[in-house]
Amino acid sequence: MTRLAKPGLLLLLAAFVCPAASVDTTVYWDGFSTVTPFGKPSTSTYGQTFTSFGGILTSFTFWLSNNFNGPEVRFGAYLMRWDVANERATGSVLYQSAMQSGTAQSTPTAYTFNTNLSIASGAYIAFLTTAPFAGQMPSANAVLDMGHLAVDIYGGGSFYYQNNTASNLSSLTTAPWESFGGGEDAAFMVEIVPEPGAFVLAGGGLLALYFLRRRSA
Repeated sequence: MTRLAKPGLLLLLAAFVCPAASVDTTVYWDGFSTVTPFGKPSTSTYGQTFTSFGGILTSFTFWLSNNFNGPEVRFGAYLMRWDVANERATGSVLYQSAMQSGTAQSTPTAYTFNTNLSIASGAYIAFLTTAPFAGQMPSANAVLDMGHLAVDIYGGGSFYYQNNTASNLSSLTTAPWESFGGGEDAAFMVEIVPEPGAFVLAGGGLLALYFLRRRSA
């Protein structure tokens, strides 16, 4: 019987425990294209859906700028499950950041949120919203621009938004979100790594297979 060589074992192990789970749409982004307005009083919530194969979601990143050098925008970052059929968030909030203050820079600036959250396989939405902080903003009109691609380059998710989101975020799960007709993506990154236990279980099983093959060779 043919032996399973060590290099083959390592490749099989890597393929089994390290599925392609992280997403980075910025490799197709020009670094300055944005969509606007995100903020107050109109479009209070911008987000990106993505597909997970399970693991530890370590962080997600959006890019924001203020091309009009307007008033400060206050917002938070959130993560929820995504109902694909009904195009809305579902369940409870899985992650919520502290309040953020929008940049006054014209060049898009990365906002990274470290979550270190264990997630199952399925669809999720990471989003930014000003809704809970609208009353704390110093101006009635305060908007930012989000890094954006006018094409759908990521098949596992899309850019979505909501106008006038309720301050308690209830509309996120009760009303459909909106998207652009052809499907587009935010400039977005999400980092997902395998659960530590997956290495142990998969590694043990594959090592056992390796030694069984050696014994029967």
